[in-house]
Amino acid sequence: MARRRNRPRGRFERPSKAGLPPGSAVYVGPERTSRVHVHVIDYDKDGVREFDDPSPDKLQSYRSPRSVTWIDVDGVHDVAVVLAVAEAFGLHALWVEDILNPQTRPKVDQQGELMLLILRSLHGATDVTTSEQIALVLGDGFVISFQERPGDEWNAVRARIRDASGRIRGMGADFLLHALVDVTVDAYFGVVQRVEEQVDTLEDQALETLDRNLPSKVLALKSEIAMLRAAAWPVREAVGVLMRGQLGCVRAETVPFFRDLDDHLAQVLDAVEADRERLLSAIELHLAMTNQQLNEVIRVLTVVSTIFLPLMFLSSLWGMNFKHMPELEWTYGYEAALGLMASVGVGMYVWFRRQRLL
Repeated sequence: MARRRNRPRGRFERPSKAGLPPGSAVYVGPERTSRVHVHVIDYDKDGVREFDDPSPDKLQSYRSPRSVTWIDVDGVHDVAVVLAVAEAFGLHALWVEDILNPQTRPKVDQQGELMLLILRSLHGATDVTTSEQIALVLGDGFVISFQERPGDEWNAVRARIRDASGRIRGMGADFLLHALVDVTVDAYFGVVQRVEEQVDTLEDQALETLDRNLPSKVLALKSEIAMLRAAAWPVREAVGVLMRGQLGCVRAETVPFFRDLDDHLAQVLDAVEADRERLLSAIELHLAMTNQQLNEVIRVLTVVSTIFLPLMFLSSLWGMNFKHMPELEWTYGYEAALGLMASVGVGMYVWFRRQRLL
C-alpha cells in the first residue's frame, strides 16, 4: 500500500510567537529568502500608471480617492515591508498579525473605513493541490493584496485594467476587490475538475480491479476535498456579508457581482459534497468487491473440501491395519477402491454443478 506521506495534509502548526502580546508583527510562516516585491497599479477612466517598490511617502499619496489604486505585495515574510505598507494605509495591528500568519482562517473584518478579507488561493496544476493565503484590504479608492509567495492567477485582471476591457476601469475599488476574489474562486473550479476526474478513475478501479492502493488514493483525495471545502466555505460566508451590505463598503452597483460570486462558491461546495459522497461510495464498492472475491474463494475451497471428505474417509477406512478385513486380499481391491472414490468425487462434482455451487 502506498505511503500516506505523499498525500496533502492540513496539519495545524502552532505559531512560534507564544507569550507575545496581541498584534505583534512577527512572521510565523515557512522560511523564505526571496525579495518581497511591491507593485502599484493606479488607474481611472483616462489611463493607467504603474510603479514598483514605491517609497512610504508615495504609498500615502495613494490614499486619495481620485483614482483606484491596487497595491500588490508579493510575499509577507519581510516584516519591514509589510509594516511600511500597513503604516502608510493605517492598518490595525491585529490585521498585520493576521497577514503575517499564513495559517489565519479565511474571514472578513472591518475597522473604520477599511475592510480586511482573508482567503485561500488553491493551485491544482499538479497531482497535489497546494494552498496559499491571500489578504485583501479594501479602502476608499484602493485595494491592498498581500500574497504569501510570488505567482498568482491575477494576470487576467491586470490585462483588463491595462487594456480597459470590461467595466473595471469605470468602477470603484470594491469592483477591483470582486475581480481579484472572482479569479481566485475560478481557480477552485480547476481543482474541482481534477478531483472529479480522479474520483471517476477510482470508481472505475473499484468496479473493475481490486487495487490494494485504492484506500490510500481515497485518503489522498479526501484530504484535497477537505482542503477545498476549508478554503471555499469561509469565503462564501465572507462574500455573503459583503453581498448583504452589512459592512457598508460595497456599493449597490457592485452587489450583484458579489451575488454571482456567491453562486460560484455554492457550485464549488456542491461539487465538493458530491465528490465526498462518491469517494465514500467508491471505498464501499471496493470493500464489497473484496468481500465478494473472498466469498468466492471460500466457496470454492468449501466445495473442494466437501468433495474430498468422503474420499478421505474411504482411503482411511481401507488403510486401517487389521488382519481380518473384507476385500483385504481381493485381487481387484485396489482398482475397485480407486473406481469407487472416483465415482463418488465425480458424482458430487456433478451434483454441485447442478445446484450452481460451482
